[in-house]
Amino acid sequence: MDASRLPEPADSRDPEQGSDPPLTGRPEFVALVFHLHPYNPAGLIGAMLNQRIAATDRPFDENAVQLVTSLAPALIVLVAELPGDRLTEAVHELRQASDACILLLVSGDDPADLARALNAGADAFLRESEDPAVLNAVLAAIARRSGQGFASYPRGLETAGFRILEERREAWFGDQLIPLTGMEFRVFATLAANPGRVISPAGILAAAGIEAPEESAAAQVKVYILRIRRKIHDVAPGREYIHNVRGMGYMFERREHATLPGASSHR
Repeated sequence: MDASRLPEPADSRDPEQGSDPPLTGRPEFVALVFHLHPYNPAGLIGAMLNQRIAATDRPFDENAVQLVTSLAPALIVLVAELPGDRLTEAVHELRQASDACILLLVSGDDPADLARALNAGADAFLRESEDPAVLNAVLAAIARRSGQGFASYPRGLETAGFRILEERREAWFGDQLIPLTGMEFRVFATLAANPGRVISPAGILAAAGIEAPEESAAAQVKVYILRIRRKIHDVAPGREYIHNVRGMGYMFERREHATLPGASSHR
């Protein structure tokens, strides 16, 4: 489904109306893009969205390592110009903080500098001038090999006091039914099945079979999240379960969760 058919969450149209899209969507994992020099991120970020990779782009600065430690990305992309004074140092810092795949996206030409960066812990490199098809293929290969997609929700799930029943499209807190619409249920269930995992707005919609640009997805999902939080507050006041990770997406609080035996019979 394309963005032109994206369900409107505005009051003039209930997302529950009409047939819901099928519960499909490819796994997504989190990537961080750091750049050591100015560049146009449109091609890279677009290629990542094509592979359902939730990505954010920012300069490599004193907060980079802390962000890597907090978000535990499956992929780190470091955009650099060769020769680069900080390239090897940046790779070393990132490798010390994470065992994620580190992909260099480089411009310029300095084989010795590139070799030092690879020896410092980078896993592979591409040139910024690379054909977009090659960039897409490399990202697809990394996604296949990472095995770190987000989980689809099982037929019965219990987490942080909630019961999520996929077959009935129902979410319960204790013995109270949360009156979620179809799209609200899908958004909530996708997040709840992945506690502690940041999922981008585009990734959340992708889990519902909807393809949308990140900007459009962000606006849509923000409305769904506000509605879900309001309805959760009615049955479980005093605590936030869904957290906004600025520039990345949304995360359900990290809690152990388990599949419920015979959950579909709950009422």
